[in-house]
Amino acid sequence: MLKTLDVCGIGNAIADVSVNVEDLFLRTHAFDKGSSDLIDAAKQEALLAEFPPSAISFSSGGSVANSLFTIRQLGAETAFQGKVGNDQFGRRFSAELEEVGIKVGPNFTAQGHTGVSLIMVTPDGERTMRTSLGAAAGFVPSDVYEDFIKASKWLFIEGYLLPLGEEARAGIAQALSFARRHNCKTALTLGAVPLVQEFRTEMLGLLDRIDLIIGNDEEAQVLTGVTDWESALKSLQEMVPNAVISAGERGVLAAFDGRVFQTSAFPPAQIVSSVGAGDTLAGGVLYGLAKEISPKDFLSGGCMLATKVLEQAAARLTQRVKEYWDEAVTRAAT
Repeated sequence: MLKTLDVCGIGNAIADVSVNVEDLFLRTHAFDKGSSDLIDAAKQEALLAEFPPSAISFSSGGSVANSLFTIRQLGAETAFQGKVGNDQFGRRFSAELEEVGIKVGPNFTAQGHTGVSLIMVTPDGERTMRTSLGAAAGFVPSDVYEDFIKASKWLFIEGYLLPLGEEARAGIAQALSFARRHNCKTALTLGAVPLVQEFRTEMLGLLDRIDLIIGNDEEAQVLTGVTDWESALKSLQEMVPNAVISAGERGVLAAFDGRVFQTSAFPPAQIVSSVGAGDTLAGGVLYGLAKEISPKDFLSGGCMLATKVLEQAAARLTQRVKEYWDEAVTRAAT
């Protein structure tokens, strides 16, 4: 079958609510810096009430959704499967997808409120996240739209779906079954260290149906049970055909069909926020794979785009994406 989509993503549709805080705020609330946890809507509303409206910025988010924005801005065809509520955040999320040309499935809007992630950014750019999933938590197998997967070269699944429960995990299994049926390659993003710690068994159980793992060095080490990224990559190579491990200023270590690549990071002029950097890198990787670009080029391009995200408060680049990509590819060729 002719593949009319490059990447179909399945993940949580989340409205990102960002606020700048001092380290003292995290200590006062006993939040571990850099942690990412789920909370109920009432606790989140209480946290939000501590900030004046003028201190809060809003944008549509979600890990896989962020990656799809990068892929689409680079010129590839994409689709997203998830659930938003019938509220202002859900309408805004849908409008942003439509604006850039990301397709959505027939069950995208549900009753209830849209999921919201409170992102607390400290002066060093580190993000600490507390998320209430809202409608996203209602993802079930019947929400998986087979036609999108059938039309796609790659299916990209978000690790953050695993905490949603048995129905969501059944949805993942359904999507992977469709991918196998329709010759669609599969990728999984690990998400966060606490997520990998809690759902390591479930993640390992998926790997016989996964073609690509994407995560940072800490996540990869937890998943594989080793203590350095080189060993983690070797372990992942025994589990999946392809793997990408990011490590901040150390760059990226990756393997594709047995070939190992290491790409240096581009130093940011200033780290404003780390929100979305890993998602953007993942988008660059999947764009490169879908378009059959050389790993050397697309790893450099992905690293450059991730650096540009570090230099801004927003989780997504909205301007000069292809220009930054081309600059990095040119550097990689010299």
